[in-house]
Amino acid sequence: MLKRILLIVAGLIALFILTVGVVLWDTQDSWFLRRPDIVFAPMKDTTIKDPDNPTKIFRVDMAQVEEEYPLSRTNLAKLSPEHMRALAQEEIDQIYGRITAGPIPDGVYFGDLIFPRPDSANESYASQAQLMVLHLRQMLATFLPIGSVRPPRLEEALGGVEGLAAASKVELIEQVGRAIWKGKYFYRDGRMLRNLIEDFRVVEHIIAIDNRSAIEKITIPRRGRLLHYVLPTTNVNLLFPAKLHCGQSLIDGRREAILLDYAFNDELPGYQKNPDGLVGRNGLHVLDEMRMIRPGFYLGRGYINRIFVLNFTLYNPKVAEAGLGRFTQGEPIAEDCWSGEQLRHAATN
Repeated sequence: MLKRILLIVAGLIALFILTVGVVLWDTQDSWFLRRPDIVFAPMKDTTIKDPDNPTKIFRVDMAQVEEEYPLSRTNLAKLSPEHMRALAQEEIDQIYGRITAGPIPDGVYFGDLIFPRPDSANESYASQAQLMVLHLRQMLATFLPIGSVRPPRLEEALGGVEGLAAASKVELIEQVGRAIWKGKYFYRDGRMLRNLIEDFRVVEHIIAIDNRSAIEKITIPRRGRLLHYVLPTTNVNLLFPAKLHCGQSLIDGRREAILLDYAFNDELPGYQKNPDGLVGRNGLHVLDEMRMIRPGFYLGRGYINRIFVLNFTLYNPKVAEAGLGRFTQGEPIAEDCWSGEQLRHAATN
């Protein structure tokens, strides 16, 4: 009897070790965050001082960043969605200010969220060992009560703005984004998009659904190094529609961005007040904007009531692979939005 119990315990331990190994291998890109090999301007502009507020931080103007630290197409071709997660917010902003909107995309784009990180989040302050410890704590927190190790919550990023939204709503939106948001489905010809939501049960815990059977579903490839071999596809729900159009960036007015506008999503086909209205003009007033790093790869910014709360990346591997060669060779980009009057430097080198 004792031998049987020991064998069962040993089997459970082996299964646990195997599961952890699969998870670690399947998510190793998020463990070993790699900074991109591109140039950045200084984090702060120390030439500007405010005598009334000596501690105020000034950033280098984006026009100056682009003039003195241009990004070539070769530089942009090196970037990946994983790189964005290793950068401080100011560095992400500097990349965003040195790219244009590009064409409005079409089809499925896989997404990832990057919450703002402070200037100290660069490699000189956060070693790979520290990052690994953080990820290990995050994984163990799933099973053990070791305290909160989540990245900054949306309400923290808002800086305590009163009256923006109820704390419960912000917490619920964060749950959706971190747990089940898989990207966006773009309808270029219709100038609209829908968000890919995988686990429908989480949405139902957040807000009642008017008509569950009316929600459109599609099957998309599953992401991951190992899991996609076992379960190659996953079903996602198309929720939270938004309009697509060009407009002025809220961070860089020198050129336009692609706007993902949820304000009047009740005018779009398939709209349901619950849950789609949660992000519209009668809800959280969500507005996204994005620009293209290279074909198939977009960097975006998310706002609630015009206040910045997070970054996101959108990536289509097929489009990225097909367009990389022509992009690095200097083929002109089909710009759907106004690219501004400051010409990008080193466009083909």
